[in-house]
Amino acid sequence: MTTAADRDREAIAALVAKTRSAARTGRPGVARTGPPRIPAAPQATPSAAVRGGIAAAVDAAIARARAARIQLQATTLEERAAAIAAVREAAVATAEEVARLSHDETGLGRYDDKVVMTRAAAVRTPGTELLAPAYTGTRMSVARQRTSAYGVIASVLPMTVPNEAVVSHTIAMLSGGNAVVFMSHPSAARTTAAAVDICSQALAGAGLPADAVTLVTASGSEAAVELMRHPGIDLLVVTGGGGVVAEAMKVPVKSICAGPGNTPVIVDETADPTAAAACIYLGSSFDNTVGCIQEKEVFVPHRAAKGLVSALAAAGAHIATAAEIDALTDLLLTDPRPGQSSAVARDFIGRDASLILDAIGSSGAATLPRSVVAVVEPDHPFIWSEMLLPVLAVCPTASATDALDKALEAERGNRHSSIVHSRDPRYLAACERTLDVTVLVRNAPSFASVGVGSAQPFTVTLASRTGEGPTTARNFVRHHHVIDSISNGSAGDPV
Repeated sequence: MTTAADRDREAIAALVAKTRSAARTGRPGVARTGPPRIPAAPQATPSAAVRGGIAAAVDAAIARARAARIQLQATTLEERAAAIAAVREAAVATAEEVARLSHDETGLGRYDDKVVMTRAAAVRTPGTELLAPAYTGTRMSVARQRTSAYGVIASVLPMTVPNEAVVSHTIAMLSGGNAVVFMSHPSAARTTAAAVDICSQALAGAGLPADAVTLVTASGSEAAVELMRHPGIDLLVVTGGGGVVAEAMKVPVKSICAGPGNTPVIVDETADPTAAAACIYLGSSFDNTVGCIQEKEVFVPHRAAKGLVSALAAAGAHIATAAEIDALTDLLLTDPRPGQSSAVARDFIGRDASLILDAIGSSGAATLPRSVVAVVEPDHPFIWSEMLLPVLAVCPTASATDALDKALEAERGNRHSSIVHSRDPRYLAACERTLDVTVLVRNAPSFASVGVGSAQPFTVTLASRTGEGPTTARNFVRHHHVIDSISNGSAGDPV
């Protein structure tokens, strides 16, 4: 009799087979000639004409957003829901085109995965359904809870998910009646402009002001500071690295900040190595590992390490030799030191594993793997650096307890995200208590944490730094409580 676990393993195996087949048949092989090289980022292709919603300067964008906010105050939840439905439809319809633009402009990730992420942002981001008034009551009183807009929200975006962030934030922030001023990363300016233009047109077509979403075309640190400190901003939302988050924490208005992560994975002896490897392989290589929630390093007891590494190879990963690990360390990290974090070489962030292998002269490039696995010691800098590229460190440990201890150290106090593969309920509970992260994924790929293939709502802003966690429309509104007495002023029964 086929069990649920058997069916899960079969489904994961089918996903892996499909992924490997697409990788081998959908792209040409990589031929290596001459000395090692750094692959150049692809050139962006021309985008569509930019219309409403775009402003060159911070002041102009905020002025337009504030004017739109006045119009939004007169709209109902139902009217905003209809407009958001139009945004969802437009984002799905243009997902392939904008994913291609994003891939070409930034040089990051994988085109097919960007399409998946954009569609997930459009379909899985909750909207106005989270904001309906709620009522509670006793014999003596009735309490009503409602929400209202903050006003104008400034959203500072990373270059890793420009389209997905615009779509998801438009849905979540507009649901409460806010206007949004976006600021793009300089390396994703054209993709962000295209996404804002699509959302702006969809809103206008549904009867909402086109300037409910605007984009500041000026970019860079000075423009970002000007936007974050502008008196016309009522709420600041930052999705990015530690530097921009630190700056955001200095502003006088409320800030919601998604900081960096270094997501550790724990695999204990009770886990099914084939299922765990399939999840790790798919999750860590998704969009070439540019997501902060993705598997960055794996800790596994010695007794289970060999089986897990073999299963990762069977799933399609290239297992690096000792010489290849040394070469990859020198190539990918700017200042590799034992037990310390290092910056990652910009030219290889988000690039295909085959191109990385090709750059060190590895014959493994010809097999077009989605990821490279490096079996390393606990002090290897791959463990301590946030590897935003498809090279995954696997570290054998003395025991499952030791794996948990090392994972806690590698997470570096970010309280961001972790992943555990185990069939032991007590060990799973211990990991949850000890790691104390904002998002913990158990026995699934990391992308389940952002609503891809799971019941979790989609978000690109996992606010670990400021404590909101995976953000939704409820994080971008003010909450009001109205209490009515029905006892004619009598104190009555206090409970």
